[in-house]
Amino acid sequence: MTDSKRIGVALSGGGHRAGAWALGALLYLADAGLLDQVASIASVSGGSITNGYLAARAAPGERLAEVVARVAPELGKAYAREGTILRHEPLARRLRALMLFAGTAAVALVATVALGVFAQSATMTIALGCAAVAAVLALCVARTRGDVVVDAYAETVTEGKRLRDVESPVAHVFCATDVQFAEHVYMSQRFVYAARLGIARGHEATLAKAVAASAAFPGPFPAQSIPVGAFSFVGTPPSAEKPRTHLVLVDGGVYDNMGEQWFVGMGDRLERGGEAGAPLVDGLREAGAAEVDELWVVNASEAFPDEPMNGARRLLAEFPVLGRVVFALHDNSSSLRRKWLVEQFKANKPRGTLVHIGTKLGPKSKVSDIERGWLDAVGPSGFASYKNAKVRTSLDGIGQETVANLMHHAYVLAAIQGSRHLGYSLPAAALAARTRFDRLARGEADATA
Repeated sequence: MTDSKRIGVALSGGGHRAGAWALGALLYLADAGLLDQVASIASVSGGSITNGYLAARAAPGERLAEVVARVAPELGKAYAREGTILRHEPLARRLRALMLFAGTAAVALVATVALGVFAQSATMTIALGCAAVAAVLALCVARTRGDVVVDAYAETVTEGKRLRDVESPVAHVFCATDVQFAEHVYMSQRFVYAARLGIARGHEATLAKAVAASAAFPGPFPAQSIPVGAFSFVGTPPSAEKPRTHLVLVDGGVYDNMGEQWFVGMGDRLERGGEAGAPLVDGLREAGAAEVDELWVVNASEAFPDEPMNGARRLLAEFPVLGRVVFALHDNSSSLRRKWLVEQFKANKPRGTLVHIGTKLGPKSKVSDIERGWLDAVGPSGFASYKNAKVRTSLDGIGQETVANLMHHAYVLAAIQGSRHLGYSLPAAALAARTRFDRLARGEADATA
């Protein structure tokens, strides 16, 4: 990495949609010669799968651009066909069985309670007791799916590595949300950082655990619990009144789905004073943490569903309504965060750009002639033909065409945003040829690498 500029890259959540979107943007940064200046990649949820893949496969001294070129075909194929954690069939069967068992027991308990209330018989009382025991057992067993998920990530994404064994010169930072503090916890090969606990170095956390915590979407996946005693935190002593014995980590997107908070909050972290703050600042600096000169936020957050809700008065309709409520809260907070971020970029605080999947650049957009040429490379109708923001959030294979669409769209948009906002020249339009991304989605080697 050169000393002329420190670049930070933030990869958002969004399942395999976000993973493929991140890959397309990184391919542009590689072609533009910018990956050699990347100091850190911070990621959330689906973006952490791409980040973890790169971190696990970095050889000593290997440039990030070389890692991206080598990994892109296998990762593109995984996103398109097999999925990631679900492609390891023994683990996938076990995970599905656990979820089915828990769901069936819960339904049985509800049904038995309902029958018992109406029948008020001894038989139903016994059945109710049996169902309650089955439900408790199901919940206990279902809790083990967290360990299954970590095993799946270790097998299919991280190659069983510990975080500290990652040999990349780039800091790979995985963002998870601690639900006790409602704040991010950052896990990297160089440190684990929690604002209320301090910074720990030389830890034994596995790369799979970091990815699983970052991608622990509430509901399908349980929180990842890690004993605080597993780390030697310094810099900020835990509360004497209510000490925390564990980190309780869920999806990083619960706090910030774009992953940029690691970068935009760095200035405040490095200015913490006082007796407790000095060791924290020293630990961050020793770990190589510093403010970046340029920030690329690669955001593939899912669009709010533009679909009618029929039958809102039906039985159990409250559950989809509640889901929409949570989605609405998340969508509005994310929208405000994006607007704030764009204003910061306009003021060069820091210098940067947002490669947002919802950016509309179509036939009627005001673009330069060279940008129009790039849009034409995507297709005659530009991005208007792509419905990428509406691709489902999934960890199954999402299809070759969809993955190629996502990578192609992200690549071209990153090139245009870099040209518009950061002054980079657009590389040869041939680099954005659609056939390149079709090949990568099929798992074929990148001919341009």
